Amino acid sequence: MKIVSIDIGYKNFSLYVEEDSIQNYENLICPATTHNFDGSPTKEMNDILEQLYKNGKTIYHDNIVLTKSSNCFNDICYSM
Repeated sequence: MKIVSIDIGYKNFSLYVEEDSIQNYENLICPATTHNFDGSPTKEMNDILEQLYKNGKTIYHDNIVLTKSSNCFNDICYSM
């Protein structure tokens, strides 16, 4: 299974592709409460996320600057 994460920001665009086995997700049970009041993950959710982070393999990662100084507005975007 491939997972794609896209972050379109004000100044840059980030793309991340990860490969993982579907078996790592089949028996996943999320806790009833996944986040604390401040937006951080609960201890139980954090433990699940750490397990998943360790299983995946990065296939592709890039960050493209979208600001005027990068010349992106002249149809030329530079990859970092």
